Amino acid sequence: MRHTTHLATDSPMWSYLPKHWPLHNSIKTVTFRQLLTMRSGFPKNVTSGYDSLKAAMAVGATSPQLTFSYQNMNYALMRFLIPHVAGGYSITPMPNNASTQKISEVEQKQAQEYTDAYMNYCQLNVFDKIGIAPNMACKPTDVNPALCYKWAAPNGKGTDWGDMSLTNAERGWNMSALQMATFMNALHHTYKILPKTVADAMRRDTLGYDNANNLIKTGLKYVKKNGGYPASNNAGEVGAWLFGFENEVYVAVLVNSDPKPNTSVSTDVVAAFDACYK
Repeated sequence: MRHTTHLATDSPMWSYLPKHWPLHNSIKTVTFRQLLTMRSGFPKNVTSGYDSLKAAMAVGATSPQLTFSYQNMNYALMRFLIPHVAGGYSITPMPNNASTQKISEVEQKQAQEYTDAYMNYCQLNVFDKIGIAPNMACKPTDVNPALCYKWAAPNGKGTDWGDMSLTNAERGWNMSALQMATFMNALHHTYKILPKTVADAMRRDTLGYDNANNLIKTGLKYVKKNGGYPASNNAGEVGAWLFGFENEVYVAVLVNSDPKPNTSVSTDVVAAFDACYK
């Protein structure tokens, strides 16, 4: 939204979706703020592919809007919204009165085009601005990529999670912990990604974060974002945590297996920072 002067966080988002998608009436009241704060009322367990998100827009909100309900599809929709908000990206239009076969053909093209546009926008306006890598990807790019495992399974083959490009925006970017921490520093300290007023609003209003304005024992505030995939139904587990403390300390943690029982990475990081800050 930094590239438009007429779009506010509380603007409805529906007009930036693919034009031929059927929309339930409730979709037209959903704002960008509701997507970023997980208060859109969207149905649970919707996957992030093109077809699933299109179908979900026809179903509409299934729970009260403004009620918090974490659903990844809120972020996944950004793959379609950002290219239209930013402008300048070419997306194949759907012909009028298209046949079922033609709709399928065009939507396959659109799925790739929206993915490419979203990734290009992020590269130019995020990754290039902070100088972490010239060609960030939503799939493993190393010859021997890092793997994630189940705890403790020394004979397990592990997984690199494969190519998530077509389901990105809510997941997928292959990043190191250092790159993640660099991103947080650029977002909230050097302001290379967003103006200070917008970055401060993210903290204040919990936009894009799981938690904001948390207090450590010494009274310092911090924001937090967590994500991952559990080992319970995958070949391995990955966990990622981002922390932004009020004194401009930024912490990123990546764990490539499920943790030991009765442990918490988030609790440990905050406790360690609290002890150090004293």
